[in-house]
Amino acid sequence: MAENNKPILFFDGHCNLCNGFIDFLVRRDQGRQVLIASLQGKTAEEKLPADVRERLNSVVLLDRQGKLHFKSSAIFRVIAYVG
Repeated sequence: MAENNKPILFFDGHCNLCNGFIDFLVRRDQGRQVLIASLQGKTAEEKLPADVRERLNSVVLLDRQGKLHFKSSAIFRVIAYVG
């Protein structure tokens, strides 16, 4: 799968719980099904609307179709992608 067609999980780089989930995900996503980026980074700035970046302090998933999923919905979808 091309990198530009993979879902992207954005996380709050300042959140310990979010960082713990990212560590969990990295260990289990052997096929690199999901890309990971910080909400404070350049990719988030390019891909997410400003209002989403400013009000979010958790996780958001940008799925393959370009739809945004927030918090637990994002987590459940990521786990489905990874298996």
